[in-house]
Amino acid sequence: MSLNDALSIEKALCLRENIAIVDVSRENYIAALDEAERHQVGLNDAMVYVLMKRNNLDELYSFDKDFDRFKDLKRLKT
Repeated sequence: MSLNDALSIEKALCLRENIAIVDVSRENYIAALDEAERHQVGLNDAMVYVLMKRNNLDELYSFDKDFDRFKDLKRLKT
């Protein structure tokens, strides 16, 4: 997917009323750093994981195969 296409999709998602955007704290970053090391993923993917777990979510739509490293998440591809 091109960068412009990806940005268009991300912008549309951010503007949707039914999408929650949560604040990120220092505590979240510290927890995400631990998860990034544990699962050998980038900080942003680990942050998604931490925030999902704190909000009792276990499924996400993503083409990013790194989320498969989190065994307690289900990555939906479509």
